[in-house]
Amino acid sequence: MILINYQNRFKIKRIIIGIFLLFFVQKTVSAQTNFEDNENKLYFGVGVSLSSFIGGNFGDRFKIRYSQDESYYYDNYYYYEEPSYSIAPFQFSLTGGYNISEKISLELETSLITHNKGEIKNRDITAGYDNGIRYTDAYDRASTLSIPMIANLKFYPSGRKNSSFYLSAGGGYVYLKESIERTRTFRNSTYTGYPYYGYYYNDIKQTLEYKSQGQWMPGLKIATGMNFDLFGMFNGDVELSYFGFKPTESFQYPLSLSANSLVQSINLTSKFFFRF
Repeated sequence: MILINYQNRFKIKRIIIGIFLLFFVQKTVSAQTNFEDNENKLYFGVGVSLSSFIGGNFGDRFKIRYSQDESYYYDNYYYYEEPSYSIAPFQFSLTGGYNISEKISLELETSLITHNKGEIKNRDITAGYDNGIRYTDAYDRASTLSIPMIANLKFYPSGRKNSSFYLSAGGGYVYLKESIERTRTFRNSTYTGYPYYGYYYNDIKQTLEYKSQGQWMPGLKIATGMNFDLFGMFNGDVELSYFGFKPTESFQYPLSLSANSLVQSINLTSKFFFRF
């Protein structure tokens, strides 16, 4: 009986040791496989976007603009300001991601979006004289700055190896700041003689009031795009996206967000990634 029990215990020990060795080998092979699978799953990239805010007063003021001309006509006087030319808004983004599987990736992204060419439809113009010099007061120099911070899930319906097409959705927060100035423009006229008889007007502008307000807002992002292999460990995205953020507090007039319940933008983005 003692011998039988000893043999049984010996067999049990052999079974336990065998199971342990099998588990150890399985873990070793699995670790090697996972190491190979983890290669190039992480990626980091930068991007630039052609963007436009849309919807409501905010979207009307900060839609995409190429030229900015702050000249205006009021009470038989033309107030001229040299126009400037550049695309606004400007958007620069940073993205970090991880390929969870062949079909799903997780991304964290942040952007810097600036627009200093806001179009003001209602300037609330008033006029008067100061020591015989005519002036006008008006709202001017509207600008906005926003910093979205978003977590996204990217889904490749057919898998990344079979198709570059993907869908993306996520949420997060954006810090948005809007500002505007109340300026006074003096019309300084000088009479010129020969050979150009007439008046030369030199407008002088000064700031009377600066109003600014900012806050953090919750929101979401949805997007679709294509992913392309470039060379080596580099690849890129071309993406069309929509941002929607909801203000948590009221903005004060004359800021355009005083009449908006939602901040929206559409963005065409080109991204460049390094996989490691």
